[in-house]
Amino acid sequence: MNVRKLLDWRKLLIYSHRWLGIGIIVMFLVWTFSGVVLMYYGHPQITMGERLLRLEPLDFSTATITPAQAAANAGIKPYRVRLSMYDGRPVYRLTRVSIGNWSAVYADTGEVLPRMGREQAFEWMKQFVPESASTLTYDAYLPGPDEFTRIPTLAGFAPLHRIAMNDPAGTEYYVSEKSNDIVQKTDRKGRILAVSGYILHNLFFFRQRAWWTPFLDFIAWTAMLMALTGIVLGIWRVALKPRFRHKGVLSYTPYSSWMKWHHYAGLLFGVFSISWILSGMIPISTFPVPGWTNVSKRVESNGEGFLMGNPVISPRSTMTKAMARAITGGPLNLQPLAMEDVRNAIGKIRERFAPKEVELIQFRGEPYFLAYQPPTNKEEAERWHTNNSINVVNLPQDNPHLFVSIRHPENGVTTSFSREVMEQASREAMPNVPVIASEWLTGYDNYYHQTTPSFELGRHKPAYVLPVLRVRYNDDNQTWLYFTPSLAQMVKFDKRDRANRWAYYGLHVMDWPGLFQRRPLWDIVTIALLAGLAAMGITTLLPAFRRLRRHAARGWKSAFPPKRARTTESLDWAMSKRDRIAGD
Repeated sequence: MNVRKLLDWRKLLIYSHRWLGIGIIVMFLVWTFSGVVLMYYGHPQITMGERLLRLEPLDFSTATITPAQAAANAGIKPYRVRLSMYDGRPVYRLTRVSIGNWSAVYADTGEVLPRMGREQAFEWMKQFVPESASTLTYDAYLPGPDEFTRIPTLAGFAPLHRIAMNDPAGTEYYVSEKSNDIVQKTDRKGRILAVSGYILHNLFFFRQRAWWTPFLDFIAWTAMLMALTGIVLGIWRVALKPRFRHKGVLSYTPYSSWMKWHHYAGLLFGVFSISWILSGMIPISTFPVPGWTNVSKRVESNGEGFLMGNPVISPRSTMTKAMARAITGGPLNLQPLAMEDVRNAIGKIRERFAPKEVELIQFRGEPYFLAYQPPTNKEEAERWHTNNSINVVNLPQDNPHLFVSIRHPENGVTTSFSREVMEQASREAMPNVPVIASEWLTGYDNYYHQTTPSFELGRHKPAYVLPVLRVRYNDDNQTWLYFTPSLAQMVKFDKRDRANRWAYYGLHVMDWPGLFQRRPLWDIVTIALLAGLAAMGITTLLPAFRRLRRHAARGWKSAFPPKRARTTESLDWAMSKRDRIAGD
């Protein structure tokens, strides 16, 4: 290749696509094959069902410390509060943020639990998994996250103790030193699938490195330029009628052998490669979408943007204070909660089932306990619905649960709030804004619906349950709010969120109406498209290897030229000189 050739736009196009492709082809194939894994598996996790199954039954009969006193002892203004047991004693678990950085306070003495050391973690795991107590071993102390805890919301629990069960499945549990609690579980199968799927797809091996995001930016744009130049080149080089002759046979393409099939595959699937690359840019800074990044941080910072201990949004735009107040009633207020009220409320739950853990939530200014009914066996625990890989600490969830008022436990428990209350919340969420339409949905629409849990791992994802009140407002952002009485939940979609839904889930997950809900049609179509993209890459591997080998050979010869052989003239001159010397 020389500079004069690059002055010709056609040569520049050809060379650009060729070398961009050689540079990105391996990563392109990695995305394709790991995408197939991501269709069915996201990331290892310990579910809330298994955690509740193994926790000690909740017993606050000896508790003397109120939630407000516990928060004062921990020195934090809590964002979430959970009540559970630790080593046979009642504890409050509190955090300033939605997930991670938990502090634990004994409810019987008010003492803040010290960080869990190696021996304490090992002994605690013996109680958590008694069936493996004789075989488990301490595997590693992790000051920072490893490959299976690099998800941002899990990384906040580090340092971690990793403990191996040494069972046939190769099970390992992760215990947080800071929160004195279990946060992750992996087994051999899950680790293999995670590495070949989510971790490889996002290069999560390097998630904590400063250059990780810029590197993703670089390879994403490289892939985009490669795909764009390939489509232009492919359309330009194809013939409407057979006019290229290869071994006496007319063809529509000037290419032969592997590159012929690469040309055809690019014409058929090139547009899909662009749509997947473009939509894959959305969750990273490569292709920022307003309202997408750092959403949970912005919500937490205003002190009111929480719902049941979690951001009140899907990972899109933020709620206004009025929206948050319509559901929560304002920041979490622990002051009115007396110890007797706490015990009476837990007693009301115990009339239905024996709770293992309850979370203190605030709904329209009133404090409630949210309790999930623990499964009774391992099989039942495995059937629990899972939103994503932080299911163990992510609320709300679509699993058996109930609410009980802490200040008025005599009112009994409920599994859902009234429709009238949710309708009142909808009027307060956006005061003085005209309502276009308000209706109760008994079926999912294009925005409030279940989608694959293997995408957006580590992000807060609301549980989409029915029935739900959908209210469409006539504001500049064309806001739609969804109010779920069974979860006391509000989910927001404005015009940007709806655009994000189609740009990301539509293009990247193939979540289109009439396709995603029809299995196995969605599986067949998506795998066929991924196979087409894989064919685009596979057909270039051998030609790329041959070209690189030729260039390497030329480079070697240029750097280390072979010794020049003696020519006939040089030999004749040498012989004549020898004869002259001999004559003298």
